[in-house]
Amino acid sequence: MEKAEGYHRDIYSGMVASELAKEGYFGDEYRLYGFLYCMDNEKRMVTAEKEEEECARNYVNAAERGLW
Repeated sequence: MEKAEGYHRDIYSGMVASELAKEGYFGDEYRLYGFLYCMDNEKRMVTAEKEEEECARNYVNAAERGLW
């Protein structure tokens, strides 16, 4: 990476963070979609790892079953 002298501090920090992310320094990105509902006075969480559409489907199914 080029010398920091030619860049504003914030821009240079962003460039360094970008390079570190490309090298895996910050770990893997992980997305989890979900929602909370209450049943029998107990809070529960439903999650979906694949996509928000799957989570929305689960939400609609739970609503149709009258879980809240």
